[in-house]
Amino acid sequence: MITAQTKTEMPRERSEITFKKMAYDYIYTEIAKGHYAPGERIAAKSIADKIGVSLAPVREAIMDLANSGLIEYRPHAGAVVRNISKRELVQHLKLRILVEPFAAGEAAKYATNQDLVNIEKAYEYMQHIADKIEQTSDPKELQENFMRFNHADMCFHLEVLKSTKNKALFRFGQLLMDSFYLSGITNASRNISFESYTESLESHFAILRALLKHAPQLAEEAMRYSLSLGQFNIPEADLEKELKEVNPHSIDNEIIHDILA
Repeated sequence: MITAQTKTEMPRERSEITFKKMAYDYIYTEIAKGHYAPGERIAAKSIADKIGVSLAPVREAIMDLANSGLIEYRPHAGAVVRNISKRELVQHLKLRILVEPFAAGEAAKYATNQDLVNIEKAYEYMQHIADKIEQTSDPKELQENFMRFNHADMCFHLEVLKSTKNKALFRFGQLLMDSFYLSGITNASRNISFESYTESLESHFAILRALLKHAPQLAEEAMRYSLSLGQFNIPEADLEKELKEVNPHSIDNEIIHDILA
């Protein structure tokens, strides 16, 4: 995501399209990091002042985010971060299980060395946040680290999608992930054990290793396994019920061990 710059740092020749993208990226990142909670109002004037642009591109960015489903307009409140229903969340997870394993297989074929470096960096950041979670006892700091892990996880999957070199696949995958990770903001305070994060890390490492081996089938299996660990955002009972419908065949743990070997 683009880092917000102050008005004095911004080259004058930049267009309003660039300003809109900067506003879009700023709001998107703030939502993904949990700085805007579901139901919280998005104040265009405050954002415009903070990133140093006029109101027009910020309003356009908010409209684009509303079109993507992250923001909604409410009477007497204006633009607010949308609450994601459990039903929609489960539907998106089922679609992700269909789409992202295919994307991982494509990434194993077409990822460049730089793509693999970016994916590895994303994994290392997840690992860094997981270490912080293990060492944190303060409830407020723990919740913030949960949200950081949620965002780091999203970045990992976005880097995999980017490395497919398929723009349509990237846009569709990002659309599915937006609501899924936004729901993680709501659930960041849930009592999730550190073992859950280590399990998530192991599954992401399996994806990374499969990509480094340029092994499409292994990458697909590793991604499917990782997505089956969706308990961060969906209650376990609902997850198990829904996954039985979309993925009736059990995932062979030996495949994962082969990738990690």
